[in-house]
Amino acid sequence: MSYMLREESFHMGTGNDGLRRIVQAGKIPAWLIQKYLNKWISCSYDLFGTDHSSSAHWAYVWGVKGRYDEPKNEKEADLDDINDYNRVLYHDEVAGLIARLNTALAAGVDPLYAPDIRFNRNIGKWRAEVTRKTASRSRSASMPIACTTSCRPPRIRRPCLRSSPMKRTDRAEGRWRDPLETIGEVRRSAINL
Repeated sequence: MSYMLREESFHMGTGNDGLRRIVQAGKIPAWLIQKYLNKWISCSYDLFGTDHSSSAHWAYVWGVKGRYDEPKNEKEADLDDINDYNRVLYHDEVAGLIARLNTALAAGVDPLYAPDIRFNRNIGKWRAEVTRKTASRSRSASMPIACTTSCRPPRIRRPCLRSSPMKRTDRAEGRWRDPLETIGEVRRSAINL
């Protein structure tokens, strides 16, 4: 298990470092990065499971599932809200990572943030409720908005990303290459060849 946890830690660190480099380069606008954060973080909230889950209740009782901060948490677990408790811990951790990304933003750019835990949910008590994504700073201050499309990335992403100056030079051929067209290529450095 320790080897697997070390490997997963490497994946998370690599992803977080990649995001930091993207933000620091300033080639992709922060508003577009925020739309992707809104989409994927809000989707990940649903991965914790439904609220008041009997499966989570019994998994906790049998010792299969726990709270993320179980070793240092002295409070008795609310067995009806195990999933939601871990979801809130996840939100707080992600908000901290995004706060670190904000240190790499250019001056004058609006800071990135984690979407509210109620935003864009498909399961649980917040299902189908649309909330203002900026409410992550104060969860109780969420206000309904009419349309979520302004908060999520556009369906056709490539033209928007291609319009930003993020192309790299292929040194071997001396020409510009679009990174979106080379995603499937094997990178020699990635597989240590």
